[in-house]
Amino acid sequence: MMLTRHTNGWPVVAVLLAVFMFSLIEWVVRQLLVHYPLHQVIWLRSAAAIPVLLIALWAIGQRAPAPPAARWTLPWPKRWLLHLLRSVLGTLSMACIFYAVGQIPLGTAAALTATAPFFVLLLSPHVLGERVPWQRWAGVAVGFLGVCLVTGPQDATAWRGMASALLGALCSATLMVLLRYLAQREPTTQTALFNALGITAWSTLGLVLWGITPLLLQDLVWVGVMGVLGGGAHWLSTWAYRRGQAGALAPLGFSACVWGLVLGYLSFGETPTGLALVGTATIIAGGYVATRANPPH
Repeated sequence: MMLTRHTNGWPVVAVLLAVFMFSLIEWVVRQLLVHYPLHQVIWLRSAAAIPVLLIALWAIGQRAPAPPAARWTLPWPKRWLLHLLRSVLGTLSMACIFYAVGQIPLGTAAALTATAPFFVLLLSPHVLGERVPWQRWAGVAVGFLGVCLVTGPQDATAWRGMASALLGALCSATLMVLLRYLAQREPTTQTALFNALGITAWSTLGLVLWGITPLLLQDLVWVGVMGVLGGGAHWLSTWAYRRGQAGALAPLGFSACVWGLVLGYLSFGETPTGLALVGTATIIAGGYVATRANPPH
């Protein structure tokens, strides 16, 4: 994909990289759900990202022209209610998507959660005042058709996982719009850090209510990987949505379908059907059309 002026070049690259990192996290989650309950995996995922974001915040502070004491100051966000809402939606989104990952094939889960851009386009004109060109609507419609092809006929027992993935997509879309609003008004790293802190706080309630399974030593490596990937992906997403239109960047989430199919095949032997491959190609085409569209003036 060419990095044109209207696609805001580097934000596009940042979102694509973040989507890949989130896909890797889902792959790690699939491994951990074999041994640990859902609420504990959510806590591990969010808590592991906090040290990474704190280090990033410290590094940025060291370069800032401020007294050394001020570099360690973490100001309370002005829009703390929106941060609180974001943490609630983030926890719900993570719970729904992680549950789906454990119930249905990785490629199917990725395809269903990739419907988030459709919801973003419904929300962004009303919440952010962004005008959506018809070409972008057409691109997302094509991508959504591809999602339907990737999903294909499913066993009736998979409905819970599929419904959970769709609910997670709706929550993710709301998060994208809210992230765009906050990222334009507050520092990138702090926004990502408060999100991780909020999700960790909410998931701690799950630990209190439903208990903790002792963590195996070898799984600490996976937790560390999730921390690096999660912290980096949140930072990249926040940075990108601060500089690009939510409606333009959101369709790039369709690339998660590709990674879901690849990782599912390589790790779990989930062979995609011919229909799924056609759907993946359709999704890529839709995402390309959507991100190439010029916003109306």
